[in-house]
Amino acid sequence: MHLREQRGKEITKDGEFIVTCSEHRLQQSNVNDAFKKLQSYIDVACEPPPKKRIPTKVPRHAIEKRLKEKKARSEVKQFRSGSNRDY
Repeated sequence: MHLREQRGKEITKDGEFIVTCSEHRLQQSNVNDAFKKLQSYIDVACEPPPKKRIPTKVPRHAIEKRLKEKKARSEVKQFRSGSNRDY
């Protein structure tokens, strides 16, 4: 992914990339942290994108198992909904 796509809000109309840091009292410490931040943004932007997952077919035994469980659940529900109950 490109740096512009990831951090587009931090790029000005002139194309300048703005990184700020104000965690320390010393200016030099903040400048160093800003450079570290910039380097981490660049490192993340240079990483290759993750590989896309190739969808696979659902195994036959998994389909059969799901249908058996569905059938059993259906039978339980049909048994419960019997109209000839004595209360």
